[in-house]
Amino acid sequence: MNRASVVIIRPGAAHSSGFSLVEVVVALSILSLVLLATITGLRTLANTQGALDRITERV
Repeated sequence: MNRASVVIIRPGAAHSSGFSLVEVVVALSILSLVLLATITGLRTLANTQGALDRITERV
């Protein structure tokens, strides 16, 4: 056997399927920030709509 045919496999490298805990935590953090921004935007939109309705009722 020559050196070119020797393959070094790291322990656990062949069975590393799926996501690591760090990747899952980062993905959930990003998702929560996106949801927070969406909910805040919808709340602001609803408040603006309510204020516009009150203004137009007075006119």
